[in-house]
Amino acid sequence: TRSITISAPGNQAPVATITSPAIHAIFPSGAVVLFTGTGLDLEDGVLSGSSLVWTSSLQGRLGTGESLSRNDLVGGLHLITLTATDSGNAKGSASRTITVMVLSGAKTPQ
Repeated sequence: TRSITISAPGNQAPVATITSPAIHAIFPSGAVVLFTGTGLDLEDGVLSGSSLVWTSSLQGRLGTGESLSRNDLVGGLHLITLTATDSGNAKGSASRTITVMVLSGAKTPQ
């Protein structure tokens, strides 16, 4: 006789997907930028609300949820990241860069 143990895989990281803005999009300073994305987890299904966090490499946390709009992004190259966190605290993320062009008289990051 043989004993076989089958164990379920551990908590899998969710998959985050950014659908907007477009990759390498360019916006003038002060423009409304719409961020949309999804989070999907094998154990929890579709993630929403505070399970989805948007951040910028230049400004830090931008907000939460599947959809977010901002018109106060500072000028420069932003690495935008959407991080999805499941109920087991596993994280998955997606990133893309966008550029905010500084218009005449607008402030640049220090």
